[in-house]
Amino acid sequence: MAEYKTLKGFEIQFLESDPANPIVGQVFYNSTTQTLKGVTAGVGAWASGENLPVATDAFSGSAGTATAGLAFGGQSPPGITGATYEYDGTDWSSGGSLSTARQFATGAGTQTAGLATGGEGPSGSLNSTEEYDGSTWSSGGNFPATVNGAAGSGLQTAAVVVISSTAAEYDGSSWTSSNALNTSRAYLMSGNGAAPQTACWVNGGPPTASTGKVTEEYDGTNWTSVNNSSVGRSQAAGAGSQTTAVLMGGGSPAAAAESYDGTTWTSLSNMNIARVAGPGGFGSNTLAVTFGGQSPGGKLITTEEFNIPATAIKTFTVS
Repeated sequence: MAEYKTLKGFEIQFLESDPANPIVGQVFYNSTTQTLKGVTAGVGAWASGENLPVATDAFSGSAGTATAGLAFGGQSPPGITGATYEYDGTDWSSGGSLSTARQFATGAGTQTAGLATGGEGPSGSLNSTEEYDGSTWSSGGNFPATVNGAAGSGLQTAAVVVISSTAAEYDGSSWTSSNALNTSRAYLMSGNGAAPQTACWVNGGPPTASTGKVTEEYDGTNWTSVNNSSVGRSQAAGAGSQTTAVLMGGGSPAAAAESYDGTTWTSLSNMNIARVAGPGGFGSNTLAVTFGGQSPGGKLITTEEFNIPATAIKTFTVS
């Protein structure tokens, strides 16, 4: 049998501790623990993050990244809220409230340049748009129609929002009608601010169980149907770009999560808590955050973080 050095070109190292910067494929002997170990690619897992300031569902309104996220609106006691929360990757803090309280608003943009479109207010569905500057919301141009549970992505000055047979692009002041989806549906998921206006994706939504799996991609002009997700979803959390997308909750099982690389949907490990009825989310399929929504016990205050480390160290066992 060939020796390891012959196969790999170097000897197995004897180290007093695990290496600080391990390399995938590296094999070493830890002399302190007296164990033979190897380095593999990291495996993703969910971990608890800091709780929201208050239990909330019907979010949808979220934008930004896993380390600079924005959540707004939703429903928390005693009803539809205009509250805004900012996430720094560790902690939540309160931001300026929306001018109009709304649930199932469509989010886009960043933590310091966010966009909230439509949703349902105390008096019904809305067409109003609000822009966030990192502390205060102000009025933007009205969407062409009232929308509740639409999908959106892009920046505050270059966004797209789509639902059923209605779609429009935003330039920072006004909306212009654009091409609609191939499959008409509502309560969709999208990448929020993580995908640009010219590379948006959407997934899921009623009216049927089959449409809950349908994925479409936008190139700035047309929508194209691509591979379906494994789980049909509605009122779930979505995040990421066309090549780093992630879906969280909202389906059956409601703890299921999936990632998309631009071609294929792949199942991730299940979240620790089942989440339906509008959890929020931001990030990507390697570093994502989801929060709120509902479990069988009611509205959720909890946050979960998904992380895939670059490497993992495994101990070899000899049988």
